[in-house]
Amino acid sequence: MKVCSKCRLADAGFYKPSDSWCRRCHNAHHAQKRATRAEAKARELAARLAAERQTGRVCSKCGVLQPLDAFPAHKDCPNGREARCKRCCLERFKRARQRHYERNAQEVRSKVVQYRAENAADIAVARRAARARDRAELNDRYVLHLLVRQGSALKAREVPTALIEAKRMHLAIERHINNEAKGQR
Repeated sequence: MKVCSKCRLADAGFYKPSDSWCRRCHNAHHAQKRATRAEAKARELAARLAAERQTGRVCSKCGVLQPLDAFPAHKDCPNGREARCKRCCLERFKRARQRHYERNAQEVRSKVVQYRAENAADIAVARRAARARDRAELNDRYVLHLLVRQGSALKAREVPTALIEAKRMHLAIERHINNEAKGQR
């Protein structure tokens, strides 16, 4: 008759004949070891997160130390943040989108054509509203449209921002003068 060397119970059931502990003592011992390891891991993670909050974090892709704000939220990660910074994530998503478009270019084009055909009236209304909003707010798109349309030798991508700002000021002054002239009538 075999006796457990830990709990001193006889014939308590052993995993192997060479074991000195019974199954219950063996399982309790390993459960305690797992719990101790889990506690140590949790303490290590808490210490690492505290250090990250103070110093920031290194992006796993570009290797740059950045503040935690530079990492997108991710609920499944231990610290609630992605391992890659926002810029690297954005580049990754752009590459994935480009690969998807390249693989499915014909299908994407046909869906766009179909959508435009089915919603032509709604698209026209939305474009008119956007143009009116751009014109009222003197947005870059509207001012750039005026510069290129008015016989500029530059293409839209070549127009410097200083010229856009100058044209915006010119339009604002012109509108102000016109509004005052209307008010005096």
